[in-house]
Amino acid sequence: GGSQGAEKINEAVINTLPRLLEIAEIIHICGKLNIKFIEENIQKSPNYHLYPFLNAEQLKDAFALADLIVNRAGAGSIFEIAALGKPSILIPIPDSASDHQRQNAYEFSDNNQRAIVIEQENLTPNIFLEEISKLITNPAKLQETGNKAKSFYNPNTAELIRDEILNLATKI
Repeated sequence: GGSQGAEKINEAVINTLPRLLEIAEIIHICGKLNIKFIEENIQKSPNYHLYPFLNAEQLKDAFALADLIVNRAGAGSIFEIAALGKPSILIPIPDSASDHQRQNAYEFSDNNQRAIVIEQENLTPNIFLEEISKLITNPAKLQETGNKAKSFYNPNTAELIRDEILNLATKI
């Protein structure tokens, strides 16, 4: 859910936590404003790791450890997921500016080949748990989705952007 948390994702985790813990160990970033509420409404488990926020180094480590990432669909997050070749479930923020998160999610997902997209209005506990279960209990599908996510990544993106900016600057 990121540094500010994502209420709907937090609700989905809380409502499915006992069943999720049967199939996975969980790192949950809930947002600084949400941690107290969540701590009061979940059952403690050694396989559930709740954080209000992770700095860049901690997030890098969490992503590296993860077999599956459930996240919003910001461009930065998608490129991190792609660079690491991680399978993911993306839940775009509805009504984001110019609907960019939904566009990001569907462009990246490539018809659910590189990531699974769940629209927030469809984010029920059953759908949330089902989509996670379908991936996490199928190692071949998990690996295939991660490999396809990796194919989206271009390690030369920064240089391409730089070159295009310089090219445009010379035309001014």
